[in-house]
Amino acid sequence: MALHSISRLPAIERFLLSFIPVTESGCWLWIGACERDGYAKIVVNKKRRSAHRYAYELFIGPIPHGLQLDHLCRVRCCVNPAHLEPVTGSENVMRGNGPETARHRLL
Repeated sequence: MALHSISRLPAIERFLLSFIPVTESGCWLWIGACERDGYAKIVVNKKRRSAHRYAYELFIGPIPHGLQLDHLCRVRCCVNPAHLEPVTGSENVMRGNGPETARHRLL
């Protein structure tokens, strides 16, 4: 299928064509557009959205108000909803491995 014709497909079809399942890890690695920070992006109803959030809402349901999705697999471009868990922002930071997490662990 030509690239220009993919953009005309409904969001769910574009989503299903934009990741590769990895048997060993269970990750669904996004092969579509990503932000500089590595998070997958998809356009839905002419709005740019995080693809992992779209996947979670599509296959599991609404993300509870005030919560963020934590990638349990630690792979930012993974869109497998089974690898995502709604958590508070502080829990998400504490589970991470960035500089903010290191600072909190020292306190």
